[in-house]
Amino acid sequence: MYDKVITECEKDEKLFHEFKDRLYSVVVDSGGIGWGYHDGLAELYYSISWLGE
Repeated sequence: MYDKVITECEKDEKLFHEFKDRLYSVVVDSGGIGWGYHDGLAELYYSISWLGE
């Protein structure tokens, strides 16, 4: 589901700005879960092109 939200945010900068704090919180809160879960979420989050702006 996180991947789907990231995909939609990548298409719409306004949507990204609406959800950016929550998207980041999900990554931070997933630390320590294990099995690469946190790493996968972080990779998705940092792939958003709007982060550089």
